[in-house]
Amino acid sequence: MVAAMPLQNDARPSENTVTLRDLRRVAFGLSAAIMIVMIAGAINDDSGSVSSDVLEETSEKSFANPTIGITSVASDSYINEDESDTNGWTVVGSSTNAADNCESLAGNDCVVTVTMSGVSTTIAVSAVSGTWTATFAANAFSAVSDGTYQVTADVTNDDGAAVQATAWAVLDTSDPVVSQTTAVSTPNNDNTPAVIITSTQAGDLSYATCTFGSQTASTIAAATATTLALDSDGSGTGLADASYANCAIRVTDAAGNMGSVTLTTFVIDTTVATPAETTVVTNPTNDASPDVVITTTEAGTIVVAGTTGCAVGS
Repeated sequence: MVAAMPLQNDARPSENTVTLRDLRRVAFGLSAAIMIVMIAGAINDDSGSVSSDVLEETSEKSFANPTIGITSVASDSYINEDESDTNGWTVVGSSTNAADNCESLAGNDCVVTVTMSGVSTTIAVSAVSGTWTATFAANAFSAVSDGTYQVTADVTNDDGAAVQATAWAVLDTSDPVVSQTTAVSTPNNDNTPAVIITSTQAGDLSYATCTFGSQTASTIAAATATTLALDSDGSGTGLADASYANCAIRVTDAAGNMGSVTLTTFVIDTTVATPAETTVVTNPTNDASPDVVITTTEAGTIVVAGTTGCAVGS
């Protein structure tokens, strides 16, 4: 009688079985091969060595569209007459993914294009910090009327374009026209005399040539006659006795444009005249119109008066 033998199941794979681990190894090998193909063109000498510059460039590529933003326009979003016509002005901004991936545009830097009212300027992005400063030259907007305009900034790298950045700016090249509506009375014994001025534009008040100010107001509204009590320090301290000539009051608008008016010359004199009797009337006298001699510390008009019953004149 033959004893029964238990059946055994051999779980070991045969030599021809493909495991999951084998598939992973194949995928990894294919990925490495693809990378080798991508840098195969980087052979730079007869020895077959790979260029370090190309390897660095390949490793740093972000394969992403750049971003861009505007930090400031003309520093305060106003473009005044001096900036537009004489000095020029700048737009400052920054970008990401906009360097070392632009060999088809500008070497190792991307190019930013800034535009306002159809006028454009370009600048390369700094490869170090990603910042940029675009400059518009003087008179670039000579054909553009004053107004509020949108400023745009665009940048493109080899992988695509950034979402356009926008900001707003006011082009204001008009100076305020300031006039003297009512001049200071002269001579004047008021050491905080009043002057009335008008400006075509609202703005901040300042003073030139003469050392004075006014605590009445520091600003002026457009097309509004404004009375200013002039003083020596802007705090109400009276002006010294003197003649004031070529004194100017300035108005500076929000954009930085300035207009001024030169005041009519005026004299402040607060010193009281002191008369003295130098030669008295002879007394008694039979002269119905006797003489008296007087002197005074200040020039002026003589008025003869006295107590009740002294009805005299000269």
